[in-house]
Amino acid sequence: PLRPGASSTSFEAIITRRVRKFVRILWMLATKARSTISISAIEGNRFPRWVATMIRCRAFALTGTNLEDIPPYISKLSLIHTLNLRNNRLVSLPDELGKLRQLRRLELPRNKVVSLPSSICSLHKLEVLDLRWNLLESLPRYFGELKSLKSLWITQSNLKSLPTSFGGLSSLLSLTLTSNRLVSLPKSIGGLRELKRLHLKDNNLHSLPKTLGKLTKLEFLNLSYNRLRTLPKRIGQLIMLEKIFLYANRLESLPKELGKLVRLLKLHMGGNNLGVLPKELCELTRLEVLELQQNKLISIPQDFGDLCALTTLRLNDNQLWSLPPGIRNLQRLDRFALHGNLLPSLPVQIGQLKNLKILTLHANGIKHLPTSLAGLKALETLTLNSNELTSLPDEIGELDKLKVLKLGKNKLTSLPSPIRRLKSLQTLSLPHNHLSSLPGTLGELQSLQELMLRGNDLKSLPASTANLSNLRVVNIQENELKELPHYLQNKWKVVKYQSIFQNTERIPKGLRSGFMIRQVMHEIGDLDGKSRLSQNMRFSSNRPGINHRNSQAGTSNYQFPQHHRNSSGTGSTKYNMYRQQGRTRRYSLQYVMRRGAESKTDDSRRQSRFKTQPDGCCNLM
Repeated sequence: PLRPGASSTSFEAIITRRVRKFVRILWMLATKARSTISISAIEGNRFPRWVATMIRCRAFALTGTNLEDIPPYISKLSLIHTLNLRNNRLVSLPDELGKLRQLRRLELPRNKVVSLPSSICSLHKLEVLDLRWNLLESLPRYFGELKSLKSLWITQSNLKSLPTSFGGLSSLLSLTLTSNRLVSLPKSIGGLRELKRLHLKDNNLHSLPKTLGKLTKLEFLNLSYNRLRTLPKRIGQLIMLEKIFLYANRLESLPKELGKLVRLLKLHMGGNNLGVLPKELCELTRLEVLELQQNKLISIPQDFGDLCALTTLRLNDNQLWSLPPGIRNLQRLDRFALHGNLLPSLPVQIGQLKNLKILTLHANGIKHLPTSLAGLKALETLTLNSNELTSLPDEIGELDKLKVLKLGKNKLTSLPSPIRRLKSLQTLSLPHNHLSSLPGTLGELQSLQELMLRGNDLKSLPASTANLSNLRVVNIQENELKELPHYLQNKWKVVKYQSIFQNTERIPKGLRSGFMIRQVMHEIGDLDGKSRLSQNMRFSSNRPGINHRNSQAGTSNYQFPQHHRNSSGTGSTKYNMYRQQGRTRRYSLQYVMRRGAESKTDDSRRQSRFKTQPDGCCNLM
């Protein structure tokens, strides 16, 4: 009933206020029951106050909001077990964070946190702590009291040392401390008895504590990009290790105890100063990947063949003069890198590697190849660039599965005729040799797609090359060819022709008809009015760069000859070509052509503008 003197209007106002209050209570009860809250935008970069009412919240995420601080009332989220505050601008954390006793997962990557409050050590149920990409310089003194912690990530920070209590993390399974400034590890690290994965890549570690040998459950160890000169002998006690990464250190020798790691599958030690390998290394009979590139190895142990499980072996960029005969026992090997050594020849036993697919031998001193090379029936890639080869054995034609053959920068004067049997060959690279002719059987390589012949003494191409229907790229730059064979117009779908036109009087006939220019590259030179490319290819009188000092780029108009005009037929198509300062240039043209007619889409692309390239040349895309 209305009070004496009360009007109906005031009565409606009272009812309205009570209804609103009732709705607000219902909303609060509903939000308190929510178990997961995710926020991606806030007002004023401040932590929302209404979050404190979510007392039943179990998982809270506030990411990418430029949040600068966390208020003390976050402690009211007493039931929360997951807190995600990644990608903000947090510099510090409140002491009240330690009151979240149910917290199991704390994610703070991509912030600016400099230090952690000591109260964080009270989170006894914390299992995952992610602190990647912060500015941490140290950890709390009693950090080791996080007895339930299983995963810890602190990467891309300024961490210089670990507290002595760190060994108290007795439940830790994975520890990632990459890209910090650690100089040493505490002796207490041996207390991490449950640790399985240890990432310490990219630090300043000079040595490892002997207590590292107590991590008997360790399976993965990454110590790459440090300053280690030796490894502790007790590393042989890590009998569960399966993968070791020691790239880019300063190791000069390896302990013989390394041979006790009988479960080891991958061993990466490239970029060190190793001169010799202990013979005990050959006892790792389960090893599948061994990388020893970029060291100073002069020889490898005679029992190297005992590593019968190897599938990948990298010995490139060393100082090896020879290989042991026992290498024939590596029957599972499919990748073998030997480039950048001092090998004058290959052992005959290399032909017994039946499963080898990739063999790199470039940049050695190899003068001849053994005939046993024909035994590599599974070989797909063979690189022999930069050697002293003067000829190839006829047995090379028995490599039925060979797809890539690189023989650049040798002294070859001819190719053996059995090369025609390489039916799977797709790339044949022969630049910078002394070839004056090619075998007439070259046209039988029906799978050939790339033929690289730059820098030879070729005066003509064999007629059989007209049968290479799959050929896509040909490089015959720096030869003595004056014209291309007429059959190129009809037989080759796509041809890439490169040549220097400094001293030629005309374009080769093969380029003058039957082709549409797909791509043109011109490196602008200094015109003196006397030199010219040809009568059909010329520049207008507006020389590029006349006002070179007063402008960043000069322009010139390139006029295509009559048979290369645009599809509309209205005069020569002009393209602006841009010149960069301070470059030494010469005239060269690069063509990529298609046979016959092209689509209108190709014509429109052909008329697109030049784009300046970093090397000072311009490509028509």
